Amino acid sequence: MRLSEVRGQPSTVLLLRRLAIRGRLPSALLFEGPPGCGRRTLALALAQAILCEHPVEGDSCGECASCRLAEQGDHPDIVQSHHDSQPLPTADEWRKRGYDGYSDWIRREIGEQAFVSTLLGRGRVFIIHSVDRLHPAAANGLLKALEEPPAGVRFLLTTEQSAAVMSTIRSRSQRYRLQPLDGDTVAALLIRHGIPSSEAHRRAGASDGGHRGCWSPLPAVPLTALRRLATEGFRSEWVAECVAALPTIVPPEADAAGQSLAAVHRQVVRRWLRMLVRELRQDLPGPDPLVPERLLRCQALERDLQLNIQPRLVLEALGVGTLEAQLRR
Repeated sequence: MRLSEVRGQPSTVLLLRRLAIRGRLPSALLFEGPPGCGRRTLALALAQAILCEHPVEGDSCGECASCRLAEQGDHPDIVQSHHDSQPLPTADEWRKRGYDGYSDWIRREIGEQAFVSTLLGRGRVFIIHSVDRLHPAAANGLLKALEEPPAGVRFLLTTEQSAAVMSTIRSRSQRYRLQPLDGDTVAALLIRHGIPSSEAHRRAGASDGGHRGCWSPLPAVPLTALRRLATEGFRSEWVAECVAALPTIVPPEADAAGQSLAAVHRQVVRRWLRMLVRELRQDLPGPDPLVPERLLRCQALERDLQLNIQPRLVLEALGVGTLEAQLRR
C-alpha cells in the first residue's frame, strides 16, 4: 500500500512524505494510537516508500520490483514482528523455528540482523508491533540496535500508549500520534473490502476509534434498555438485560491481544454509550430539557470506564443519574 492510500491520518502522512522528500526521516519512528487506527498499515506503507526504487513526492511508486514485493508481503528487507491481533507461537512452535522464544526472535532477527547487509541493497526496515509489550530481554535486544542504528536501517515501532514503552526506547524514537478513525472512515474501509454499505455503517457506528472488532457481525445491542435507563431512570430488569448482552467469552482477536473478559466488557459498554449518545442527540433540539445533561452523563460514564470501573456499576449509574436529575427538576 502507498502512503497516499492510507486513510484517516492525513497530517501524519503529509509530514512523513515531506521528511522523506528532504531525506530527513528519523532512524526510529514510534506510531502511537488506539487499536485499529491504522498503525500497522501506516508502518507498512512507509516501509514500502522507504525501499521504493522510484519514489514519487515522498511516496512509493507502487510499480517497481521493490513495491511489488512489499505489497505481496515478500520483501526480504522488510522484517515484521508478530502483531497483537495474532496469537504468539507456542514454545514448541518456536523451537521448531529454531528460536528459544519471542525474545530470542527479537534479539536475533532484529537486534542482530540490523547489522547485516541488505539483500536488495536499498536499505532495511524493521517493524515492531506493540513495542510496549516486549519482554525486558526482547526490549534490550532491540535497544542495542536503536542506540547505534546502521546506515540505511529504519525501525518503525507501534504502541497504544507511548508512556508504557521503555523510556530508553522512547527517547531514541520520534513519536507520531495517530488519531482515532471516525465512523465514515471505518465504514468506507469496510465497504472497500466488500461489506454492504448499510451493514458497514452499522458496524462503524459501534467502532471505538478504529476498525478493530468491526469485521465480524455485531452482537445484539440492548439499545432500548440503555435508552430507558438514560431517559426513565434505574430499573434492575433493564440493567440485567444489558448485562445479559455482554460477551461471555473473550473473542479470539481480544485473546490474542492479551485482553481479559473484564477489559472486553468495558470496551463493549464504551461502544454502547457512544451509540446511545448518537440516539440521544436525535432529541436535540426538542422540548426535553434533560437531554444535554444525559449526554454529559454518558461522556462522564465513558471516562469512568477508562478508570476500570466495573461495567455493571456504570450501567446502574446511568439509570440512577437519570432519577437524580428528574428529582432535581
